Amino acid sequence: MRTLRSGRVEVPPAPTRVPRAGRRARARAAGRGLALVLLAASAALGAALPGPPARAVDLPATAGTAAGRYLIDLPPSGGGGAPLLLALHGDASSPEAMRALTGLTQAATAAGVAVAYPAAAGVLWNDGRGQVPGFAPLTPRDDVAFLEAVVRDAVGRFGVDAGRVTEVGLGSGGAMALELACRAPKLATALVVVNASLWDYQRSACAATGLPSLLLLHGDADPRHPWDGIDLSPRGVNARELGVPGTLADWAARLGCGAAPAQVGGLLIAHGCPAGRFAAAVRVRGAGGAWPMPVGVGAGGAAG
Repeated sequence: MRTLRSGRVEVPPAPTRVPRAGRRARARAAGRGLALVLLAASAALGAALPGPPARAVDLPATAGTAAGRYLIDLPPSGGGGAPLLLALHGDASSPEAMRALTGLTQAATAAGVAVAYPAAAGVLWNDGRGQVPGFAPLTPRDDVAFLEAVVRDAVGRFGVDAGRVTEVGLGSGGAMALELACRAPKLATALVVVNASLWDYQRSACAATGLPSLLLLHGDADPRHPWDGIDLSPRGVNARELGVPGTLADWAARLGCGAAPAQVGGLLIAHGCPAGRFAAAVRVRGAGGAWPMPVGVGAGGAAG
């Protein structure tokens, strides 16, 4: 597997394990999941390029699910059987901005992968913060139910593969991806979280087992989401963001990894994880809260 480089960030190949005969199917599934994660990571460390317009879908309100909308880009061969990237935009942003900023559409569709860009109902995603006094979201919509509805609609409408979904989120969208994985762990096989980490209110309600694999891409100069986390209690809000090391350690324990995360080159990675699962983080040195860009590429775009 190729090493990806961007500026001062190096992502070495993920460690591989030789599966036993009875684990070949799981190993193949793990390989496909890792390929989707690396695809999202390479797009995160690359530049956005112009492309054709996306398809727009409006979802009506149904029992238990509020109305919403999403954009979707399909590979040239169409959506039938294609893997799906579920890309969640950051604070005060939109599907259109996420699509233009990230370059995910160009990287994914060229590789035969569909990309769906759902829209938050307000400035922030409802990532579970509604249970914290003084930290309520701007909308009461159940975004876990909404995002599950987006995936169901994409499967039914375009034929994408429900068994090969990867979640990608920036900032508030990254926190929402973690919430979605905690409350609906079977929806995706992996998630890529950019400049966000787990909050304590999410951890308390997170599934104990069966979580998808996790890759964190995080700028260590992000003032809103510091690498080592932040405690908001001095501001009168009883909430704490765990930061990258805390999130990775917590996730690795839930995955059943046998060892605490350790530094390997440019990667912080948990070893001894079950076949088909991984937990790792990349530190983007000197980067803030925006979507990561390589050296020589403008750092435009909204922070998360």
